[in-house]
Amino acid sequence: MNHDREMGSYSDLSQEAWLERLQWLGITVEKVEEQG
Repeated sequence: MNHDREMGSYSDLSQEAWLERLQWLGITVEKVEEQG
């Protein structure tokens, strides 16, 4: 297992990609809370 490559993939993510992922996670959490 090469942990350096895994960390590199994270650093390669652009800020926009992070914002999109955070927004998607927020929407997913809201849906889960509604079902709960």
